[in-house]
Amino acid sequence: MEIIDEERKTKNISASALKETVQEKKSINFFEYADQTLEKMYLNITENTYRVYRTFLNKFKRFVGSEVAYTCK
Repeated sequence: MEIIDEERKTKNISASALKETVQEKKSINFFEYADQTLEKMYLNITENTYRVYRTFLNKFKRFVGSEVAYTCK
């Protein structure tokens, strides 16, 4: 998105600037992120809602077949 904003401002963007922007993106583990988010939500949701969310997350892990699923930040 940053590169798109820059292009809108200048109407011109170099290939090297585009390459730098793409290479800066770090991957994060989706399941680590989901676990952390769910733990943060724990105090603000009911116990039953927490169990439902946890169950769906675990089912998704089994569906993917791994606890490692990366996504771009």
